Amino acid sequence: MIYYCAAISFLLGDFFMSVGRTCPLWCFAALAASIPMPFIGAGQNVILYTTVPTELQGRVFTVRNALQYCTIPIGTLLSGYLADYIFEPMMKTQNDFCKILQIIVGSGHGSGMAVMFLCTSILGFMVSIVSYNIVKKL
Repeated sequence: MIYYCAAISFLLGDFFMSVGRTCPLWCFAALAASIPMPFIGAGQNVILYTTVPTELQGRVFTVRNALQYCTIPIGTLLSGYLADYIFEPMMKTQNDFCKILQIIVGSGHGSGMAVMFLCTSILGFMVSIVSYNIVKKL
């Protein structure tokens, strides 16, 4: 359930955020990305509650939350840098690869950020499905 919900969130949420050019489509993308999240959190909690001894659960949940939430500012700073200095300037070039990307995500302001969403959509979906197949074999 965790891997499928993550795959759906990446595929629908990030993909439609990248190709969308209107507010209603972006709203759909945000909703599609958000709906699977409670199922992912519930699945993680079930695994932790059933596998971690009761006397260690407080420590394990604290460490998990600390690691999970400390990455948010790092991701925010990194995505801002990537958008401003890597992807936006890249999308202003006229090479063949960028022309193909411009057909998919558009051109102009925000097209670099759209490429970032497209990348997270594809990579997140692939990692979720590959991870599911690896775990299934264990």
